[in-house]
Amino acid sequence: MRRRNDRAHTIKLIRCLTVLIQERPDIFERNQLHRIYESAFVDKAGRQVFAGATGGIATVDTGLAERIFNQVFAEEGKISQLAAVNSLQRSVQSHPAFTLSVGPKIVDAYLRQHEAGVLDNYIVVLRLIPKGNSAALLISLEKWFTASVVAQLDSKIVSELLTVLKIACESNPRVAFTVSQRIEILDKGIAGGLAALYDNVSEHSKDVDLLSEVLTAFGKIAGYPQLRMGNALRRSLPRLARQLGSSPVIQMVMRAYPEVKDEQALRSLFRAAFAIPGWSERENAQLLKDKNLPGSIRGLLSTRIIQ
Repeated sequence: MRRRNDRAHTIKLIRCLTVLIQERPDIFERNQLHRIYESAFVDKAGRQVFAGATGGIATVDTGLAERIFNQVFAEEGKISQLAAVNSLQRSVQSHPAFTLSVGPKIVDAYLRQHEAGVLDNYIVVLRLIPKGNSAALLISLEKWFTASVVAQLDSKIVSELLTVLKIACESNPRVAFTVSQRIEILDKGIAGGLAALYDNVSEHSKDVDLLSEVLTAFGKIAGYPQLRMGNALRRSLPRLARQLGSSPVIQMVMRAYPEVKDEQALRSLFRAAFAIPGWSERENAQLLKDKNLPGSIRGLLSTRIIQ
């Protein structure tokens, strides 16, 4: 009975120390952290609790934090893995290199287990990477999320990935766009995320070849009725016309609109088109000859008013 009580007391103490490590890792010396780690990982409950302190430990001893991550992802289950991933919020700002170094373990775990939570939470943490580390983040994302890996992601993870690509895009628009082209458009939410990313790429790139690819990519997603789509088109099409010339942008609109079946999406496309420098009554007149245009859209074109 006494042995059982001693063990319970030890676990309770470890949990208290772990909570303290999570909040104030800086008050511990490295040898103290190592001793607590050796005690905690003897017991399963202790391992689960200690996993949640990994990010805090990384701010003091990245070697130990890496050791913990390796053990958690080699031997522990989802609960401990989630705790370790969520703890990275404590270290992502001060030690972004460590946060990126554990990415391959997390992606591999997702591919083995197909448990979305661990990878989803990790990508959310990556939003907090300091701006100065955006280039390293994009290089890592390009390496981890190959076409075969992206094909196995669910739509929620893809949406989170697109958000991170958008945030980091400024440092390397080409890499951000390259990763995005590996994504299958599963629903209008993903299409909207792609539109927002393309908008950022067009804003931060002067690469004519890349901007031409962005223009083509917009044509493929313009038919999805999504709020972000309309906003991105209204900002990007006039910008692309200034960067590439009006002619290729107008031609893209004229090629794309027959495939747009949703009236709201068609309204958004033409609203953006009206803001293209060089768009004229000639384009409106040409469109009005199309007998397949919905009546509501024909009325808007005839008056050139989008409400």
